[in-house]
Amino acid sequence: MINRSIKRFENVEFIIPLNNTALRINFQDIPQLRSDTGKEILIRTIRVYSKEECPASFNQNPLVTQADLAKCFLTLYVDSEESIFRIPLLSMLATSWSAGSGQATNLAWSNGEMQFLNLSVDWTKSYVTLSSVLTVTTLQSILFGVGYLRCAPGTLAKMALQEQNAAANGLLNYNG
Repeated sequence: MINRSIKRFENVEFIIPLNNTALRINFQDIPQLRSDTGKEILIRTIRVYSKEECPASFNQNPLVTQADLAKCFLTLYVDSEESIFRIPLLSMLATSWSAGSGQATNLAWSNGEMQFLNLSVDWTKSYVTLSSVLTVTTLQSILFGVGYLRCAPGTLAKMALQEQNAAANGLLNYNG
């Protein structure tokens, strides 16, 4: 996997409410990752952290285990639709945890993250789907690490036009 260089990074804490029974939980607004009239935010990478590699969030909430992450799927709302639909969160982990004694030697580091093509995400319409209720009785969190670019407004539209022109001139193989 080729790692993309990122200029900006934001940790996003996605809180699973205490005694949650919902199978769909929406993101809260994330002002740092929201495009507006003065800036366009383009998402390049996302990774997920579990309890096995990072016991608590920056707010000191415990993170969910990889066993519970296996029940979670990410949907991102992009371009007025759910264009990134139900990605298994386990596939976005930076490490994998093998069953066994629970020692640090059971971690396999991959330094990978899921890469995206400059997505402008509406976070308030994006969500995590659970295949079944998590077996937690306390407030827990999923920690997302988001790599992004902060650009001038209209940057994504300009990039799309450049890609269309390149494709029309036979310089780009685009299937999007």
